[in-house]
Amino acid sequence: MSVGPEEAVTDLAGAAVWGLVRSAQSEHPGRFVLVDVDDAAGPEVPLSPVSGEESQLAVRGGRVLVARLVRAVPVAGGDERLPVWSADGTVLVTGGTGTLGGLVARHLVRRWGVRRLLLLSRRGADAPGAGELTRELTELGARVDVAACDVSDRRALADVLDGVSLSAVVHTAGVLRDATIASMTGEQVDEVVRAKADAAWHLHELTREMDLSAFVLFSSAAGVLGSPGQGNYAAANAFLDALAAARRAQGLPGVSLAWGLWAPASGMTGELTEADRRRMARAGFKAMSPEEGLALFDTALELDTPAVLAASFDLAAVRGQADTGPVPPLLRRLVRPARRAAAALPAREEADRTRRRLAGLPAAEREAALVTVVRDQVAVVLGHASSEEVPAETSILELGLDSLTAVELRNRLTAATGTELSPTAVFDHPTPLGLARFLADGLAAPAPGGAGTAAAASGGGQAAAPLTALFRQACDAGQPTVALALAREFARLRPAFDATGTDRPAGPGTGSAAGQGTDPAVGRGAVRVPAPVRIARGSSGAGPVVVCVPSIVALGGVQQYLRLATSFEPAQDVRVLANPGFAEDEALPATMEAAVRHHLLSLEQDTSDSPLVLVGHSTGGLLAQAVAAGLERAGRRVTGVAMLDTYLPGDAGSTAVSDGVLGAVFAGMARRESDILGFTDARLSAMGRYLELLGTWEAPRISVPTLLVRAAEPLDGAPPELTGQDDWQTSWPQSYTMTQTPGDHFTVLEEHADKTAQVVLAWLTGLV
Repeated sequence: MSVGPEEAVTDLAGAAVWGLVRSAQSEHPGRFVLVDVDDAAGPEVPLSPVSGEESQLAVRGGRVLVARLVRAVPVAGGDERLPVWSADGTVLVTGGTGTLGGLVARHLVRRWGVRRLLLLSRRGADAPGAGELTRELTELGARVDVAACDVSDRRALADVLDGVSLSAVVHTAGVLRDATIASMTGEQVDEVVRAKADAAWHLHELTREMDLSAFVLFSSAAGVLGSPGQGNYAAANAFLDALAAARRAQGLPGVSLAWGLWAPASGMTGELTEADRRRMARAGFKAMSPEEGLALFDTALELDTPAVLAASFDLAAVRGQADTGPVPPLLRRLVRPARRAAAALPAREEADRTRRRLAGLPAAEREAALVTVVRDQVAVVLGHASSEEVPAETSILELGLDSLTAVELRNRLTAATGTELSPTAVFDHPTPLGLARFLADGLAAPAPGGAGTAAAASGGGQAAAPLTALFRQACDAGQPTVALALAREFARLRPAFDATGTDRPAGPGTGSAAGQGTDPAVGRGAVRVPAPVRIARGSSGAGPVVVCVPSIVALGGVQQYLRLATSFEPAQDVRVLANPGFAEDEALPATMEAAVRHHLLSLEQDTSDSPLVLVGHSTGGLLAQAVAAGLERAGRRVTGVAMLDTYLPGDAGSTAVSDGVLGAVFAGMARRESDILGFTDARLSAMGRYLELLGTWEAPRISVPTLLVRAAEPLDGAPPELTGQDDWQTSWPQSYTMTQTPGDHFTVLEEHADKTAQVVLAWLTGLV
């Protein structure tokens, strides 16, 4: 990092790492500190006086420097310092047919008299709106060339630039592939970095010998401040900021504009949800009109600095956030916290004090206080006017919580209660009352080493437990069947319950572990039967209720169906059952009959007399069929069962499953670990138990209509003996309707969830 205009950036890749970690800091406050150390530093760096309260530090000559944003002031002379936008040379605009590229192109022609433009985009003249933009610019007197070019492809870019006399470059192109740090894949990083950073580097190299008057990079505030769910984007844009500094040090023009939020919907912001926009508003960003943004564009070019934050910044909103935590260090020159006394306390001391105050209340008062805290914070993150709009016993998921909102809620509750909380707890305890009770249990327990923790069931932030570590080790060694065997054996050590709900000796009933005496763990596991969690409320109130059954893989749970439920709304009520045994304090089913009875008891708590549609993904489809059979026997109306890429029981659980198939499934699971849900000993051993039970289980016959939705694409990484077959897709021996949906075994409920929902809804329409 450069700590001043006189210092060059010597490690551009390292700058990208800073951007990545800044996003990690925003997702996990207090966990990471970034330090840039110069060559003069000795083996011991004197960070202790400031590192506890600072997130970014630099050491230069033994001095510790901290990062602060300061207001930018244009130098005297104004327009005289603006680059000469030549009427003779050509100005190159990447992403030139997109929303921001088009705004810049029009501005250059109208305001600065540019007469030659080269607009690059992946689709070129075939891009939506490209023809209209070209006609408009031509009518304004400009000569416009539009070319299809992937700027991250150096050879393609060199071909386009061959023979072109450029006078300036404006790089606006970019893509988004958002994910939290823990769930982000290498592919997601590569795609975003290629479009932003690789493209910028190629532009730098290919134009270095040209006499450019301006080299403008469109960066993002995400690279400066960090942005939850955008670690890859922050990394790419931090690289751009550093590249501009490096060019300046080499005597070349260069300025990187770290933009806030533009109001016009673009290819990157068009899919922002209302929750996303509320989150950005709480962070202090107001959406800029085109006029505001272009005025900042001009102002930034007046400054004698390589990197600026160009945003309509609401400092009052940032100051308001100080009520639930300290002002981010980077903003402390711009924002003074309203509560100086509280702000003066170190974050750890403040958290400890809050925890002690809550823990000291009588149990009933503590729970009531925590219910109020949870409702207040949920109201903020979901954009409700007051906590009165957040009923204590209504599912937060039904109110619109998503993965990033769950991360923000975790951070706010941690700051408000002084108790560490993983976002997983929001899914395990999805009502404000349930979450408050979970927090109360954490406050009542001893708190070694400072602030307490209520994350035991999630594994969030904790060291890997024994099974989790061994499971990963076996998978990394290419031995997934060994990993599964470990999970099965570990399950035998856990408490179990039978179909009557009674504790049984550890082990799956009549298996080899039975009859070896009563395990001392038996009796410590609770057999809780929660009501189904509602995640979508149908507006009509008519028609069947959709009840989803999670698959029994280690990452199965209510979150599997959030995207599907969004696509079902407002047509259907959607609820999700909880497979018992996936939380640390739950017993495992000793038999499949015990698991099915658990779900039937759960549905009995639902007083609605509406007919039901059971939906299950993967192995959840097997459970859905078994639950439907039980409902039929009990006389409950069942409209149908939809199985989403469900395979036969033997395919799911038998030891004959090949290493290749298991390896592909486990690899897919590992890629999907996140802050919201990760591997734990409880989840892995529960998967082992259910797969063992399914290996010898025969699916019951049902009389209700059944839909089998097959994935159109094979699982990524599946072995040739599976993908090479013509009949690799699943089938079902009983009577059913068959269709298929885009995606593979996992993505049918991820990026293709809307298509899957449409298929199921079309089938339902024909039944009711």
